[in-house]
Amino acid sequence: MLFSRTASFSFILILATLIGCRAPRADPGWLPLAMEDDVVTLDPHGHDDGITHSVLFNIFDPLVAFDEQMRITPTLAVSWENPNDTTWRFHLRPGVRFHSGQKFTADDVAFSLDRARGKQVGHYLSQLKVVRIIDSLTLDLITHKPAAVFLNKLTFVAIVPRGSPEAINRPVGTG
Repeated sequence: MLFSRTASFSFILILATLIGCRAPRADPGWLPLAMEDDVVTLDPHGHDDGITHSVLFNIFDPLVAFDEQMRITPTLAVSWENPNDTTWRFHLRPGVRFHSGQKFTADDVAFSLDRARGKQVGHYLSQLKVVRIIDSLTLDLITHKPAAVFLNKLTFVAIVPRGSPEAINRPVGTG
């Protein structure tokens, strides 16, 4: 009985290895990934799924992100401050371009936040009242009331180019 279990296990292990050793595809643009589930969508605002976030955040960037110690760090924003209890002023990274070549500006952030509010990730922006553009690399995000975890929530909202379609099927990001 022990031999047959061992033999069965060995056969399954060898079979799995042989299946995984097939020749690579001729298409050099194809990258196989092993994941526990499928990506839900290529639209960064059209889901709230961990696996989809992990893939799409290689394409898109948020304003801020968590580092290895779970501290908020700059991404598309280089810095931010709170001029008052309900205002978050963001200074954006200069010289950033989307994959399309389009220059990244405060207009893209305003567009993205407005777009995201009506999509699956909109709940991360429930505290956001107004987006006020100061100049091409500065904007204020004004909340309804003081919001201590607002930065944490912004880590889940990707920035897309202004004018992106209602449904993004061909992702264009800054990542």
